[in-house]
Amino acid sequence: MEGATQLREPREFATFWAENPKELTAHLNRLADGGGDVSRTLHELRQANVPLNVVHVNVAIKAARKNWQKALQVLSEVAGWRVDPDVISFNSAISACRKAWPSAVALLESMRANRVVATEVSYSSAINACSDAWEVAIELLKAMEEEALQPYVVACGAAINACARAGQSITARQILEEMEMKQLQANEIAFNSAISACEKAGDWEEAVVLLLRMYQKRLSTDTVSHNAVISAFEKAGEWQRAVLQLQVMSNEKVTPDAISHNALISACARAGKWEAALGVFASRLRVGGADAHSLTAALSALAVAGLWGQALALLEEAELGSLSPSCAAYNAAMGACDVAGQWQRALLLLASMPRQQIQADRISRLTAVSTCGQASQWQLALALQRTADGASSAAAAASACGSASQWTRALAIFHALPEASLDAVCYGAVIRACEVPRKWGLAVALVEEMRSKAIRVNEICISAAVAASRDAWCAALALLQLAPSEAGFGAAIRACQESTQWVAALGLFADFRKEIGQDSLAIATLTMSSCAQADQWQQVLSLAELLSQDEVGYEAAEIGTSLSVALAECELRHTVV
Repeated sequence: MEGATQLREPREFATFWAENPKELTAHLNRLADGGGDVSRTLHELRQANVPLNVVHVNVAIKAARKNWQKALQVLSEVAGWRVDPDVISFNSAISACRKAWPSAVALLESMRANRVVATEVSYSSAINACSDAWEVAIELLKAMEEEALQPYVVACGAAINACARAGQSITARQILEEMEMKQLQANEIAFNSAISACEKAGDWEEAVVLLLRMYQKRLSTDTVSHNAVISAFEKAGEWQRAVLQLQVMSNEKVTPDAISHNALISACARAGKWEAALGVFASRLRVGGADAHSLTAALSALAVAGLWGQALALLEEAELGSLSPSCAAYNAAMGACDVAGQWQRALLLLASMPRQQIQADRISRLTAVSTCGQASQWQLALALQRTADGASSAAAAASACGSASQWTRALAIFHALPEASLDAVCYGAVIRACEVPRKWGLAVALVEEMRSKAIRVNEICISAAVAASRDAWCAALALLQLAPSEAGFGAAIRACQESTQWVAALGLFADFRKEIGQDSLAIATLTMSSCAQADQWQQVLSLAELLSQDEVGYEAAEIGTSLSVALAECELRHTVV
């Protein structure tokens, strides 16, 4: 063999390989194991007129398993080499397409054209490639049964994994149930994927049920199983359950990893339990288990609470210590400044990122624009918006302009956006800009434009449009019908109050109780005020009496305060008159 590889004359080279196909196969396998380019070698052999067989081709396809384009290229060239691909050829090519599901499905379809019968392995490999296309994965699973092929654990597990990535928990659980009906024993991987699907869907109850089923089936739970459950608790704000689950892991001798603790910190942060989040972070820091994700989760907890001082202190401590804050950590600290209205601090953080060799991302710039906007720093918001891409930053800048009564600038930003990027957030920002200057005509027009484009008109948009229509109470009432909410009713009653339409205000109060299905002292107080301004003191007393009889059980002092304010308005009107 060694002598053969030393042959230099093409004729001798071709003759040797032609007479020793098995030796050629062994040579190609060694070349593949060493990371060599097998497909190029096949081309050279064909140029030397060396006959190739399907085994040689399969070695080349298998060698290209990390390069699906090359695998497809080899498969497409075999016809010119007078080689008929077999099921192994197609299966290897499909496996190579694990990150290119359209090509994997196309190969599965082309097997029929080449009169090659697809096997369970063929379908399983294709389903595995469809990890980002769960609906296609389910269809392939059904096609296996139509082809009288028995879906086995690997195929079902791959389909469940595809559902997990898309958060399709119901479908994932259905596949598990069908496996039991067909007496297929789901393994730990299948169950872990199903639990992950529940986690992404925020369905913590079902995640726990699946974990209990693993115990019942005597399957081994691992870190992946428990982490998915903890993450499910996190998304649901069930931080106490997350703490207990971590204890369960220790009891079962399953060692929690960084993901476990980070999910717990995030669970505490989401529930507003920043003290607990910092406690977990500090304990991890003491044992050297904290990482950049832990830091970001802890800072996020402080951001939710608006504790900007502690967030900056923690960030500084991390920079001086062994932790290297990421862009996400800086974004969380900026978020704390945003919540607390500390726009100057937020901008200082943004400016300091390059010095720490951290590249600001879209969220960094969006947070800066939002912070300036909330502080009515519309000029700064506009300047920052020019450096930030996307509709979200534009909406934040438009909102900043709106807060400062710069509605024309807000409208200019809106009109400069591409049509495809206009959504409810963008429309809502401009509609809110119409509130202070009371541009109700523009607000109504924008709402109608949203409806014509089939963009959902949410409560925020309607409330802002109603508030802008305080000089046109009829328009306010019409808008309110599109998306009733407490804020919208409040704005509409104010519009009636300013137009002395006390009868309409009373009607709105009655509609609020009927449509929203609850009472609100704030809405009742607004209605009282509307009646008081129209000198309808009897109606004010009737509303107070209604509140005192309400099942909600308002405190007498609360009702008394609202009543006193309304009656004082009546008295003031008589005094003025």
